[in-house]
Amino acid sequence: MNALEAAALVGALMVPLYILMQQGLKDLPRHARRSGVYMASARELELSEEVVGSYLDRPIHAWIGFLGMTYRFDRVAPRAYRRRVAERELFLEPGLVYVTD
Repeated sequence: MNALEAAALVGALMVPLYILMQQGLKDLPRHARRSGVYMASARELELSEEVVGSYLDRPIHAWIGFLGMTYRFDRVAPRAYRRRVAERELFLEPGLVYVTD
């Protein structure tokens, strides 16, 4: 097998994987809505300018955006809640719970 044939074989094997990955990424918002989301940091989130308070020296934003969905602040929860985040919820450390429709 020459280098060109090897490259063609690798390409042929990668196309189905690429298609599966794209389908999985497309379903990610639906999966996040069904299973809930835990975020240790706000770096990956779109944060609203409006701050409605603070908790443990961290600002509580009125809403946050993640995967094209908007989550609004709902409540403060104990840190252990991160293990059982409900559907349509996003738990942001140190204990902020946001919900989406």
